[in-house]
Amino acid sequence: MALTAINFDSLAEQDDGTCVFPVLGCTNSSALNYRSSANVDDDSCVFPVSGCLDPAALNYNSLANVGGESCRYARTGCTNSSALNYNPAAEDDDGSCIFPREGCTASTASNFDSLANINDGSCVFEFLGCTDSTALNYVSSATSDDGSCIPVFVGCTRTSAINYDSLATVDSGDCEASSLGCTDSTAANYRSTANADDGSCRYSGCTESRALNFDSRASINDGQCDFGTLGCTDSQALNYFSLADNDDSSCLYGGCTDSSAPNYDSSADINDGSCQPRIPGCTDSNAANYLSIANVPVPGLCRYGGCTDTLSDNFDSSADFDDGSCLVRGCTDSLAFNFDSLSEQDDGSCVYQGCLNSNALNYDPSATVAGPCVFSFAQGVVANLGYVQNCTVFVDNDDDLQIDSFEAASLSNVESGAYRFAYGRSGPLQIFSARGQGGSVDCVDSILGSRLTVPFQSTVNASISSSLTSVASSLILRNELTSTLASDLTCKELIPCVPCDGSTFQPCRAGGECAETCSLLGSSLSVFTFNALETLLDPSQIIDTAWFGWLCGQLNSGFTVQCARSALICASPQLCGSQCAALCPGGVGSYTAVEVADEIFGVLGNMVLEGDVTLEDPSGVDILELIQLSAELLQVDPLPDAERISQICGAENYQNYEFLVLANGRRLEEVQGKGRAVRVADARAATADNTLAFAHKEEVAQRLWDLCLTRNPDCKRPQLGCTDRASPNFSKNATLNDGSCNRVQSSTPTPSPSLLPVRRQLTASSSLHYGCMDAAAENFDSSALKSTGCRYAIPGCTDKTALNYVPDANVDDGKCIPFRPGCILPESGSYRPVNYDPSATLYAPGSCDFRLHGCMQTDALNYVS
Repeated sequence: MALTAINFDSLAEQDDGTCVFPVLGCTNSSALNYRSSANVDDDSCVFPVSGCLDPAALNYNSLANVGGESCRYARTGCTNSSALNYNPAAEDDDGSCIFPREGCTASTASNFDSLANINDGSCVFEFLGCTDSTALNYVSSATSDDGSCIPVFVGCTRTSAINYDSLATVDSGDCEASSLGCTDSTAANYRSTANADDGSCRYSGCTESRALNFDSRASINDGQCDFGTLGCTDSQALNYFSLADNDDSSCLYGGCTDSSAPNYDSSADINDGSCQPRIPGCTDSNAANYLSIANVPVPGLCRYGGCTDTLSDNFDSSADFDDGSCLVRGCTDSLAFNFDSLSEQDDGSCVYQGCLNSNALNYDPSATVAGPCVFSFAQGVVANLGYVQNCTVFVDNDDDLQIDSFEAASLSNVESGAYRFAYGRSGPLQIFSARGQGGSVDCVDSILGSRLTVPFQSTVNASISSSLTSVASSLILRNELTSTLASDLTCKELIPCVPCDGSTFQPCRAGGECAETCSLLGSSLSVFTFNALETLLDPSQIIDTAWFGWLCGQLNSGFTVQCARSALICASPQLCGSQCAALCPGGVGSYTAVEVADEIFGVLGNMVLEGDVTLEDPSGVDILELIQLSAELLQVDPLPDAERISQICGAENYQNYEFLVLANGRRLEEVQGKGRAVRVADARAATADNTLAFAHKEEVAQRLWDLCLTRNPDCKRPQLGCTDRASPNFSKNATLNDGSCNRVQSSTPTPSPSLLPVRRQLTASSSLHYGCMDAAAENFDSSALKSTGCRYAIPGCTDKTALNYVPDANVDDGKCIPFRPGCILPESGSYRPVNYDPSATLYAPGSCDFRLHGCMQTDALNYVS
């Protein structure tokens, strides 16, 4: 029975599974692309054509697809008969011809031609050698001189001859033999026959280096040495001898001879008392323990203060101790709550005050300390026929039709249907209804006692939310209408006609029989603010049938969407449940129950935009159109009995209309008559008389109860009273708020700030404790915050009479040198001090008594006069 099958039988009433569907392809078995499974030829057959398939061949066939003929190729080569490589069999010249060129083809020839291919005998070859005919190595056959010529120089070529000529190349024959010996006539071994000095000359003279007439050339002492008077001839020496005329290297010089002294003089012979005391210590002026008088640096002794806090920006890894110079760490941001003006380095501790409530207008996600919050409040009532209780009301910030953790929400008041909660970011106001369809509990109409199964939508600043605000909100969100225009269109199309001859004070619409229900005293009534039930229960207002028309519009619009969704349960698994497979042969959509209702409200809004919508028609024509248009949008099939559902829904809507509008209008006419002045008087009296006011409210409650009884025989009569639990006159028995609550409004408490983090409490007047912070110092102060004035041990000689006394030393090192002057000069040449004092530690100038020592025998060779 498939229309696309090639054997489709239009008379068949039941599919027997024999449908054959078309398979396109080539059905000719002789074709190259024959397809055995094809049952419909698509003219795509390709038949074999034989021929040469190589495009480079002479006989290439572009139409061939089967290689049935041998390919023929052209013979290539040189086709020029004058070329050396001419090929008479070649058919196609390949550009390889080589033409004859004469020249020298020998690569070793000086006139070699690399382009020549025929040797013409012109090659010229080069022979190198000496071309100078006067040279010793002249080569007569050489064609080019190679610089190897050896010129002719005549001379003695014998190296042992005394007249040997190193430049001679030809011996002259006059070489003279050499005679070695001393050729210096002043020498003791002079040889007159020698013609070549062999360095053997020897001289006589004074060979004593200390003698005044010492001859450095002499090797033979002639006994004539003159020693003169020996002694120290340097007037700067301590043992200078003015009579000495021959210095005997005995001079002694004063200086510091203490090798441990800082001014030790290695060239000094006698300690002259100039030794400076050895003062070890720290010689670095940048160190904390710098000792200005120290003259002996001690490795590792110097100590340096610095910041030892590794978290500080000025941390000094080389510091030996903390000197209190670390930057004060704290919060340096002047905008932070814990800003510290004394902090020099930010330690990341800054905290910022701001509103921590994500629902507040001034919510600050970067704040860490609670500050004042500014809120907007969504407050109003949820209404159907009566007030709707237990709904989940929230601001849908991201417009995703689901409540998120960051979105502000509240339950509507259990009795009064009122809600009030703070919110931050704006968005549509969502009212979720049944449990499992976005809400946490079931919404219940306080008059009808029935569940509200479809969600409502409104704006955050609306004071009432109903099915009418849901339609108007869809026009705002989907069609970008203003709230005023969306409200006017919704009211005009969904508030049913209230006959002008009914009991109403509202004027008739121009050119019609219906009373004006969308404005009051010339001002438009907004579906977002006008509360028809509250107006009816207000004893200062006339019980006007027009306001019953509003209640009818609220009730019927919500009921219509509920009916439409019941016909479109295949759009959501939440709606069709376990019956999805049985009820939805065309498939099940992936929408949620809330999304389906939202789309239906949107379609109803589009119908309102087009105009002429009637929901109170027992035929249900407009309701069926709503179902069909919504089905197209949701891409699902409505239930087969969608038309019957539409008729049932339309009939019940008409029954609501007849009871609330038509019957109430007749009843008001019967009870109060047609004298409007009487009704106005009754209304004014009701505001001043509690009895009349109560009767007024009871009359409205009775009529609403009467409607409820038509739908539910067990419906309980509404009990009037204050249903606000926060009000002093709250009535626990009341089920319908009559506007009598006198609740005292309380200001919204400001969130109390959390405990602030502890911060460094330093002020400009705080005094820092100064002291030595180096534990190695003598005056270390563990309580100091800034280091200053450290004192360290100074070792040295503390004996004031000692040679090496150190005035600043406070620790004696046991190395004092006693002050003991005396003669400590040794002998100088022939002079010796007779009062030499080996125990003296200091040379006393002029203290030595020198005496001349030597031979006193006059006839002796070494007599000293």
